[in-house]
Amino acid sequence: DDTQKEAAKKAGLVEQPFGEASETEEKAAVTQGFMGLVFKYGAEQDVIKFLPPDRTDGLEFWITNKIREVVDRGDDVKHKIGILSGHDEMKLTEANLVPSSMGKPSMQEIITRNFPFYTLSDVDLKGGDAEIPDDLDGLIVTQPGKDLTEKELRRIDQFVMKGKTVAIFAGAVNLKAGDATMNATMSTHGLEKLLEGYGITVNKDVILDFGRSFTAIMPTQGGLAARPFPMLMDVQDDSRFSDNEKLLDTSFPGFFRIPEIVIPLASSVVIHADKQPDANPRLLGRSTPRSIVETGDTVDLRPLQHWKPKGDWAQYGFAATLEGTIKSAFPTKDSSGGFDVPEKSVKPARVFFIASSEFLANPFARSGNGPDMGQFGQQFQGAGGDET
Repeated sequence: DDTQKEAAKKAGLVEQPFGEASETEEKAAVTQGFMGLVFKYGAEQDVIKFLPPDRTDGLEFWITNKIREVVDRGDDVKHKIGILSGHDEMKLTEANLVPSSMGKPSMQEIITRNFPFYTLSDVDLKGGDAEIPDDLDGLIVTQPGKDLTEKELRRIDQFVMKGKTVAIFAGAVNLKAGDATMNATMSTHGLEKLLEGYGITVNKDVILDFGRSFTAIMPTQGGLAARPFPMLMDVQDDSRFSDNEKLLDTSFPGFFRIPEIVIPLASSVVIHADKQPDANPRLLGRSTPRSIVETGDTVDLRPLQHWKPKGDWAQYGFAATLEGTIKSAFPTKDSSGGFDVPEKSVKPARVFFIASSEFLANPFARSGNGPDMGQFGQQFQGAGGDET
């Protein structure tokens, strides 16, 4: 009735059409209604605005996650997440999401504003002499600018062996901030040793997907034109691909119900399940079969070049996960001096890896924005940046 409808709207639910009118039925056969959930805990409230009646996949995860979020807010529970520092990493505090003329939002600002129950803090391993604090729930590793030592990699492995979670957003493609040439140097900065121990191989290459690239519509002298950027994969949840070819595994919580996601500057990934039989390693994302890889010490990734694909078409993985009892990436004794770790995690642990060096950034903004010149630079339109 009208009173219930008003209460549903006030709670944040969204009215939707239900049913479909056939050719012989009147349009009025399609009715409006509500189908959602409201969660209340103390003074806190959250909603799932609309539950499509024909989609029941992932409801357990969705509902459980909402309950956790509203309880965390109500009880002021903070989940501490560390961010690796000390290797010239691409920082979450960088203003690299939009052109500088549009403001200076950062990924960390967005996370802390929308998810106040997460606390982010830098973790400096001090060359491997320092442990990762036990009170952290997880560790984020972003694209490093210089190599990690074996002792530092062992510290990350030590953290995983405690049953912790590590998420790595890094690949082989290295671009300098403010370098509009987008000439990439290729290096995995030692992370390949850690990942190889977990049964994940990351190759020193960049995937160019000509089957489904991110495409921009832009004005030219001849009118509007579409320009594809094959180094930015437009990955879609496409049911036409079988399980072994699936472009995006939306059963994974991180990609839950995401129909489309852009993966920039990705390197190819291969998993070796036999190395981690108790951790269920699996690929989470793939390019389309119409992809190639570029290798070498440097790769020219200028966006407006005329791309000429060379090599055989193939499909490449770019993201992987393992969850369960994880074997140590360094089962042999520590030769770097200092400490050893258990042969396997003492309780279930998780490793998530996406081989995209600028997944947490906008590569065009990061390369095109010039150095921050403060108020002085604001006097000059486009000062210090590259408009193209």
